[in-house]
Amino acid sequence: MSDTDMTSPEMSRLVETGRIPLHGLRMTVDATPQEREALARRFQIPEVRSLHADVEIRPLGTGYLLTGELAAEVVQTCVISSYPVEQKVAETLNLQFSPDGEAAEEEVELSEGDLDVLPLTGDALDVGEAIAETLALALDPYPRASDEQMAEVRRFLMTEEEDRLARSPFSALAQNRNNPADKG
Repeated sequence: MSDTDMTSPEMSRLVETGRIPLHGLRMTVDATPQEREALARRFQIPEVRSLHADVEIRPLGTGYLLTGELAAEVVQTCVISSYPVEQKVAETLNLQFSPDGEAAEEEVELSEGDLDVLPLTGDALDVGEAIAETLALALDPYPRASDEQMAEVRRFLMTEEEDRLARSPFSALAQNRNNPADKG
């Protein structure tokens, strides 16, 4: 077991399976400011401004089905300019908790109709961690700043040719030759 497995999740919401009625259990989850700060550190982004989910848990065979909607506002960093990028995330939750939902060591390709299967934690399922993992997967892996911000950054970028010429030992001589103030 790794060190990360031994720490408790940043936004744990354990639901005891014995408290889930046959007709299902509805709940609302709102991350606290401390949880949002901890999740931002975990996801290595500047900020999780809000995280809200409305979910329903229903028994399904020997496990449980978690469905619902997740809404979040996050700030990520542009991969090109390092400017902050605000993003609204809206995701549908459709997860299955199973007593034999052991974490697979190999990557499994899921089709659109397949459900992600998560393990039950003893006699409980962690709805908060499922929401956090869904948010992590929904984050843009390559956030980009707005076109206006990118235009500002591009003003300071050089082409490869400009960079090559700037590094040339003859570039200072060329600048002197082209500068009329230096001609006497």
